[in-house]
Amino acid sequence: AVARVGDIITYRLALNLREGLTRNVQAQDVLPDGTAFVETVSINLDTTAPYTPPNSGWGSNFDYAPITESKVPSVDQIGTLTWTIGDVVNDRLGDDATDTLAIIYRARILPDAGIPHVADLALTNTASLTYVGAPALNSSAQVTLHQPLIEQVTKTDLGGRASPADVNVVTDVMQFRLEACNTGAAPAYNVEFTDQLAGQLDETSIANLMVAIDGTALTAVSDYVYTPPATRGGAMHFLFNVPVDPGSCVTIDYDIGFYTDFGPNQQWNNSATVDRYWSLPDPSGQEYEPVGPVTFVMQNPVVAANLVPFKTVFSPASAEASIGEQIVYQVPVPAVPVNA
Repeated sequence: AVARVGDIITYRLALNLREGLTRNVQAQDVLPDGTAFVETVSINLDTTAPYTPPNSGWGSNFDYAPITESKVPSVDQIGTLTWTIGDVVNDRLGDDATDTLAIIYRARILPDAGIPHVADLALTNTASLTYVGAPALNSSAQVTLHQPLIEQVTKTDLGGRASPADVNVVTDVMQFRLEACNTGAAPAYNVEFTDQLAGQLDETSIANLMVAIDGTALTAVSDYVYTPPATRGGAMHFLFNVPVDPGSCVTIDYDIGFYTDFGPNQQWNNSATVDRYWSLPDPSGQEYEPVGPVTFVMQNPVVAANLVPFKTVFSPASAEASIGEQIVYQVPVPAVPVNA
């Protein structure tokens, strides 16, 4: 059996009782940590309390007093569950094929219940049957919990620049890629990304946006929802409507340029974060914690060779002058900003 956080598991306790009278029958089941009782589905095919044996057919071999609500577990109960059945008579003249009294119940794997966030985890519960004149009989069942696991988010420049990157804010364009992979054993649902832009990046220049899973491009609106930055220094936000399966990777590629209205020799960064993801769709189940942020640093140092002053005498052309004569000097200024 395989389940995810938030899933409901159906268990069946099969009590194989000898023919004749069995006194003070009690069934117990110890739930694993992080699970809670939901409901008793049926006892010996009866689905409503007080639970009584059927008059005919499967299970009609048994005779016992009605089992009231007070004798079964309550909703949201954790730990040890107890069904107090009392004295049971199994008709010796009945059908030998129906000597099993079955309790079917449901339990839910709880979110935020301290379950370790790992890809696979075994959840084992142990049931016991007790009655007068015999030691307890025990049996165990195991459910394997599968969880999504996004361990890191990366941000790189497809143009080959490494962080921290020297950039010319007048001419350079960043070619960013965000990437996150699901290394877990279950799909990650409703994955959300935020890429926080620095004020030096020009949000109006964002171009060539491509969102993909394992290299297959996704369709905006149906597969994901993109919210562009509302202002300078804002954030790009992505919400995925499709799950990220185990072993799959999400990539978000885009190009972006710079503003040029700030001085040189500055350093800034933008940061990418996986804000949240879930164990079940809608979203529901377990909301997993953010991953990141990861930053990519940029800086706009001034190249000293571009700033060597060059001063010449504009007039007189001979560069010779008498006392009282006006001299005109020329100092050239770059036609474009020198790194802003």
